[in-house]
Amino acid sequence: MPSNLKNKSIKVVAVDASAPVRQLLADVIRSLGYENVQGIGSIKDLYSLLEVEKVDWIIAPVSADQDFNILHLLQTIIDFPELRQTRVTAVLEEAELDLIPSLVERGGLGWLTKPFNKDSLTINLKQILQDLEKFQFDETQYSLHKYDEYLEKKGRHGERIESIKNFILKINPGNPMFLMLLGKAYAGNGKQDLAKIAFKQAITLDPSLTPSASEIAKTLLGSDDFLNQKIGLDGANLLGIENVAIVDPDAGFNSELETALKDAGVPGVHCFSDGEEAWKWFDTQEKIGLVIHEWKIPGLTGPLLLQRIRHKFPMAPVIVATSVFEESDKPLVHEMGVSATISKPSDRPKILSEIIYTIQQDRSPTDIDALERKIRQAIAAKDFQTAGSYRAQVTDDQSIPKSRKLKIEAEFFLAENKFSEARDAGIAALKMSTDSITLLSLLGKCFLRLGDYAASLKCFERAQMLSPMNIGRLCEIAAVHSEQGQAQEAKENLEKAKEQDPTSPEVTETAAKIALNGGDISEARAIMEKMESLADIISYMNNRAVALSKSGKSPEGIELYKKTFDSIPQDRNEVKAIVKYNLALAMIKQNSLMDAQNAINDALALGPTKIERKAHSLRERIGKSIRDGIDFKLKTNDPSPSQEIGSPNELAVKEENNASIEAIEKKAGDLGCYKIVKDTMPHELISKMLQKKQPRFMPRESIKRAETLGVDKAG
Repeated sequence: MPSNLKNKSIKVVAVDASAPVRQLLADVIRSLGYENVQGIGSIKDLYSLLEVEKVDWIIAPVSADQDFNILHLLQTIIDFPELRQTRVTAVLEEAELDLIPSLVERGGLGWLTKPFNKDSLTINLKQILQDLEKFQFDETQYSLHKYDEYLEKKGRHGERIESIKNFILKINPGNPMFLMLLGKAYAGNGKQDLAKIAFKQAITLDPSLTPSASEIAKTLLGSDDFLNQKIGLDGANLLGIENVAIVDPDAGFNSELETALKDAGVPGVHCFSDGEEAWKWFDTQEKIGLVIHEWKIPGLTGPLLLQRIRHKFPMAPVIVATSVFEESDKPLVHEMGVSATISKPSDRPKILSEIIYTIQQDRSPTDIDALERKIRQAIAAKDFQTAGSYRAQVTDDQSIPKSRKLKIEAEFFLAENKFSEARDAGIAALKMSTDSITLLSLLGKCFLRLGDYAASLKCFERAQMLSPMNIGRLCEIAAVHSEQGQAQEAKENLEKAKEQDPTSPEVTETAAKIALNGGDISEARAIMEKMESLADIISYMNNRAVALSKSGKSPEGIELYKKTFDSIPQDRNEVKAIVKYNLALAMIKQNSLMDAQNAINDALALGPTKIERKAHSLRERIGKSIRDGIDFKLKTNDPSPSQEIGSPNELAVKEENNASIEAIEKKAGDLGCYKIVKDTMPHELISKMLQKKQPRFMPRESIKRAETLGVDKAG
């Protein structure tokens, strides 16, 4: 996450028990251009301030002998989303320098050493800012580089290796500068062969580093001859991806790219010359590290292959490399979340550079397009924790336009089944945005769930006009017509989708939905028998049943559950049990307890399933209500039918899942070197500091509101 320290209007707090030292710190900080600086006497007093006011940068002593120390402060920042923008720079006495690894491990941002005077303090603070600027205010890179210098002086080369590898694998795959540092760390640890590999990889990825690598290699390894030689790179996978698929009829391009990726350490590189051949392989995979494919390919064409890949692997990074890319192709590429497009012909360094950047943005996105893409993909994969973390990053970035933030809020509202809020945010974003296609699709889904079929169709059809190759949206249009009882229109749109890709999973799913809506149970069952997963079908029918209930058509909703159950193939007991469980919940809503009891009994009669424990609990509660003659009240943790997603693997999106969208757990790269560095030799003073009880922190509502809006208190 880019540092706020480049913004001179941020709030800075200098902490020290000595009034003259506080004044000196505050004066020097102001002399560097910071406008809002405050001095505070202790970390305890600082806690009181943090509860009511947003603070961006804290410069504080260790305070090891106090009840509130710097470890407490760093842990509180880790634990509370309200403090995610707060950074801490430690002021260390000479005897406290060995605490540096533990401070860096907890996200500390650099350090200052005592004693200091005005001149030395000015120089040291300027150096922190200059170093941050050198790393383009990337706090993680700055912190790791500073920490590596400390470990190198201490001769702790093993820890250097682990921390740099963690950074490269988790945050910045293929970073040539840190590969150079890794080579130095390996050399310091006596691992010359691995040092050579790291240096060789660095110049493979960035040839401009060759002179620097040569000089370092001569100093540390005695020779740079290996830089001009072919050396084995097997097992040195520092791009952090296990498999890459390349789909291109150009054998020369495939071979060149395969060699480059293997040199960069990727163990599995799979090349295909046409789309059909590639899809057969994709269909057998569980996870893909990266896809690179030509747009114009034989067999299954580029647009169709891309949509199949995105349906099966919603979070896989995809690069389209092509010599022929029309303007009309761009909308679909954007909608499908393509990470990058490369024009061919292109030289190897340029392609590798694009691959590295794509992987880096996939792991730790920084630009708004990548963030928005990753949020949509994470929501599609139901990874709400990751999506929430990226959402916080967008909220914090004041340079991102309001329209983009509203669009992202609309995505989250839709994921939470808050359809009215999603509609309102989407409409507001549409009024100020040029990206109408994704917003129109989002609004189409909102209106559909709100029962406004005419508005839903209008949005979907307008989006389809702008991006006509989107098979999934054609299927959505067909499903809307089906829900309205417009069988002919539904069939026509489904046929349009089939014409593009008759074996598309989305086409198959939509055919099953239309059969169910039309009451053709045998047709629906025949289609579902060929489907690997029924999760989307069951989720769709569940949402439709809820919509019918909310519109005063509860009997139709309950009948839909029954038809859905009858349509499910006999060997899908997990799914059948979930439908019966949902049916029971719907019947409870209608106060039909005897019918609900029968539905739960049917679910349990299907044998051991993932909902068996929940079904037993619900049956006991229903039975008690019937015996005692009292009304049945659903508990807060009883998911309503609208929250059931109908997946055999994921029973329900409960309240805690929705809450997890809001709870932001800091991940690697969010807070300096937190989750990247591990202090393996903590100083004895650390354990003494940690023995003291963690202070209570209670952020006021004003801070929570400001955190949600991404503004400071005054904003």
